Amino acid sequence: MQKFFMTLFSILTLSLLSYGEDLRSLLKKYEEEADLSNKTKKESLGHVIVFTRKDLEIMQAYTLGDILRSFPLTNFLLNRFGIKSMGLPGTAPSIPIIYRLYIDDHEVSSIHTSSPFLIYDDYPLDNIDHVEIYCSLGAISVSNQPSQMIIKMYTKDPKRENITKGRLSLDTKKSFTVNFLKAEQLNENSSLLLMLNRSNMNYGSPTINNQKLDRDQKRTHLFIKYIYYNSLIEFSFSDVKRGILSGFSSDAAPDYGKIRSQDAYLAFSQKLLSDRSLKLFVSYDFNSRKYVEDNSYLDGGIDFTPAVIPSDTLIYYKESRKFHKYSLTLEKTFTTKRNKLLTGLFLKYHNQELDDLNLVYQSGYTDKKDLFHVKFYRNLSGYIEDSYSITDRNLIIGGIRYDIHKYSHLKNHEKINLRAGFVSFISKKLVLKGFISRFNIIPSMYNLELAKDNYLDDMDVNVLTLEMRYIRKNSILKFYYKRCNVEKRFTTDPVTGRLVNRQGTERFNVFSIRYIHNLNFYNKLEFNIWLTDNDIPQRFSPQEGGYLKLFTEYKRFQMYNELIYRGSYEPYGIKISERFDLNIAFSYRFPYDWYVKIKGENLLNRAEKVGYMNVYGEKGTIPVYDRKIILTVEKAF
Repeated sequence: MQKFFMTLFSILTLSLLSYGEDLRSLLKKYEEEADLSNKTKKESLGHVIVFTRKDLEIMQAYTLGDILRSFPLTNFLLNRFGIKSMGLPGTAPSIPIIYRLYIDDHEVSSIHTSSPFLIYDDYPLDNIDHVEIYCSLGAISVSNQPSQMIIKMYTKDPKRENITKGRLSLDTKKSFTVNFLKAEQLNENSSLLLMLNRSNMNYGSPTINNQKLDRDQKRTHLFIKYIYYNSLIEFSFSDVKRGILSGFSSDAAPDYGKIRSQDAYLAFSQKLLSDRSLKLFVSYDFNSRKYVEDNSYLDGGIDFTPAVIPSDTLIYYKESRKFHKYSLTLEKTFTTKRNKLLTGLFLKYHNQELDDLNLVYQSGYTDKKDLFHVKFYRNLSGYIEDSYSITDRNLIIGGIRYDIHKYSHLKNHEKINLRAGFVSFISKKLVLKGFISRFNIIPSMYNLELAKDNYLDDMDVNVLTLEMRYIRKNSILKFYYKRCNVEKRFTTDPVTGRLVNRQGTERFNVFSIRYIHNLNFYNKLEFNIWLTDNDIPQRFSPQEGGYLKLFTEYKRFQMYNELIYRGSYEPYGIKISERFDLNIAFSYRFPYDWYVKIKGENLLNRAEKVGYMNVYGEKGTIPVYDRKIILTVEKAF
């Protein structure tokens, strides 16, 4: 591995073009000052990695998945439904509940599962200015339940853009994407951002039990943002149709399976008072999901736990459900010379409607009765976070959050979450940051539907995180450490197949090094390596990884090189060797604002794989990423 990294590093470094003209220096400084991430980044949320607008452009990051693919301290793998999802190192790919995704200030994670990835794993980034990802374990100053990681996608400011842009992307898997973006200032006090996206995404079809698996997607996305004075209205609609890969089928190879998910939200926010210190946020979300799966008796049928009858085999499953979410946030900030006090109140209500349910068993028995007893969820939170500057170089942060939540069939649960932290500028070159938190992770509706007696205790989490940042001339070196103890983690009972709380405490330790070197004004090198140590008895995903990235820009030309490394592991006793995922992108801007771009993904054909084992003991691997070339043409007006 060392020789491979060193050889690639030498070759790619020689390809960098180093020029330092005064004009380009001024332009670079202007871009840095205008970068919106400098205005949105919140140090109190946690340890942050920012993908700037320039990063996204050079990377040719067209979807959220393009940046999560290499993100450190986690894996981004296929779960059994063919959905790329983040997950803790070492754990099996699943439907995670510890990651929160926001578009601006609105959370778009699923109402039903609390995971954002069913809709947003490949959300287009054409309307996104930059992305901030926070390792934010137990963060107080967000109007939602505590989480391990927060992903914030900030949309473009239409009055700064004032552009109309079209994009067409084609790849060697016969996929295509058409995107239209319009951003303009309507008058002195109002502006509008509009994005419309249509994609067909085709993937390789692995074979299990002589059956080809399907995870192809058809996606439609609409996004509208309207700004009037200090008021903001956003509307978003997404429609995603996809194959289910293995689904619930016992042999991991359904005869047929499709899932259609629709997500829409309408959000309104306004900053009030003369100093804009009072913020009101109101939103409504709607999710619709239709799922169908067919698998024959000879192939083991369908293993959907709530519908299992010991004396019969489920061979056909169809559901249609709707979910609604209503939320209200009110925040007031009190600011003095040395102190910033944030107070907030958060209300949220979820409910679900079952439109259709059809179960067919091998015996001929059919059932349409409602299996889902978790009909609603409500949550009330009050939180306070204080940031106090002891000196100009030392900041302490303390927060407390009170949550009271209830599921339809359960009693009220009351929880208190605590968090404290510090940021210390030891010198101009050395910065220290740390947090200690105690918080709870609440089960989702989906978790409770799969749980024994539809009940789970909240997970209790205690965590310590530390970061050291050393800055020297054009280089930044970051060290990161996390120690996390989790009690009552959700796990599957091997006998009943139901979710239960695991007894005892599980320990996770994470260490990461990240190095950034600006070779000159427009050329940047990034290197990362991360390692984990935990109490998980068997590895179902890599526990170490890293990347090497090179960003190059000269006049009209841009180039990006990325090598992603993931360590070996043995799920179900299958040996999956170290993975090396090489991606290279080139782009050129022609006169009259025409752009031609080409990107190669998984060029070594050694990107990540996931393991599987079906009820018959058959084992194998499924590739997460295809080897392909993407050609893109853009035109700006």
